[in-house]
Amino acid sequence: MTGPLNKLLSQHSQWRNTLDVSRVAQTEDAKSDRHNQIAGCTIGIKIPFTDIEIGGFPVMCPTQSQKDLPAGGTIPGSCDICSVAKEYNVPCCFLKGIWDVETGQSPTGPTGQYGNYQCCNSVGACGPMQIMGGLVPPLSAGEKLDPCVLCDSWILASRLLIMKKCVAAGECNSWEWKDEYKDKYPISESELEVVGYYYGLVNGCYPDNASQCRWGDGKSYCDAVDYYCKNDQAIPDQCTQQYCSLLTPPVTCP
Repeated sequence: MTGPLNKLLSQHSQWRNTLDVSRVAQTEDAKSDRHNQIAGCTIGIKIPFTDIEIGGFPVMCPTQSQKDLPAGGTIPGSCDICSVAKEYNVPCCFLKGIWDVETGQSPTGPTGQYGNYQCCNSVGACGPMQIMGGLVPPLSAGEKLDPCVLCDSWILASRLLIMKKCVAAGECNSWEWKDEYKDKYPISESELEVVGYYYGLVNGCYPDNASQCRWGDGKSYCDAVDYYCKNDQAIPDQCTQQYCSLLTPPVTCP
């Protein structure tokens, strides 16, 4: 079998897969907030994760970058990803890397429903940037941001990165967005731990079974985004059976 296939882990599966390394906070909030996705393009790997059908994204491996694709949102005119990043003081390559890792730079994301959104997987991660649907209202702060709209998804992801930094610093106790945060908590390319927080690891950049299954021994979600920052392209997949066997359900490398 060849062709672009998305790899989706259920939130519960990813949670269980990281329990053995004692990195994830043992609280219900941490469990529900844990970002559930590790998705992207690969050749010849079919991964039957729980009840999620492989191939859910209509465009998983676009032949041309979608970075300048005009979309709706709150920024006037055509919106591009680096303009959003600049507005929010986050590295553009963080947004590009997360987008690539999560959905292979799909402009739409999945097609399932979560609440009012029609672009979510079965556990409620929505849109091109796979924002958990429950986080959209507090991150929107009264604006009509839609995680299914490409530009809005970049805005929501930028805000989530900033909120993750603020929460990790112990200076925010909710996900309620305030515009002052983008100047108060700017993010530099050296702060890769914030990417780890986005993924759901409370202690920053550590490999888990899912990331090592996909990218090889010792590779983390942060490594994948850092690779994108340095090379302007996705990190190559390297299916590693040692870790794939530890997933629930197990994955067999081709």
